[in-house]
Amino acid sequence: EDDGTVRILSTHEQVLGGRDGQVYIGCRFPCDEPYRKAIQDMTMKVGKALAAKGASERFGVDFLAVPSRPWDFSEWTLHALEINLRQGGTTHPYETLRLTTWDGYFDYDSGTYMSGEDAEGNPQAKFYVASDNVADERYVGLLPSDLLHIMKKNGISFSHDTRTGSIFHMMGAISQYGKFGVT
Repeated sequence: EDDGTVRILSTHEQVLGGRDGQVYIGCRFPCDEPYRKAIQDMTMKVGKALAAKGASERFGVDFLAVPSRPWDFSEWTLHALEINLRQGGTTHPYETLRLTTWDGYFDYDSGTYMSGEDAEGNPQAKFYVASDNVADERYVGLLPSDLLHIMKKNGISFSHDTRTGSIFHMMGAISQYGKFGVT
């Protein structure tokens, strides 16, 4: 924030792929629970240090989480890999969530994004998986309108009432490259 306030907006698991498993192909929100709070706390410290130096606006910190002991997934060691002073691969999915759940907020304690209410009036947690790299050569030649028709026919369209469903993007690439994105 412009006043130096630091807010955690979200935590994500990066989904990697490609030949060597090192290409960013998407993300899951929220990140895994065993190390989520530690990542939030470490990122808050980084944010405060950046704000003290005059930085404002969005930033992201990439971490590598590894089990502290082989085959024991109860304790994790975190390694900060890089700080990104820019929008990143998780920005678009997060903003999609924020803009489609107009009254939502990130709950720091639970690490979830809350929006809407259930039958008893309790806030509902929202989750997502996103990719900007859904690709198959069989999609070449499809039109964006074809993709929308398939989405509606299969009941995965976004619903403003339930604030759930799929939102497609990068649809202009489907005809030529057989590629699109979805959150």
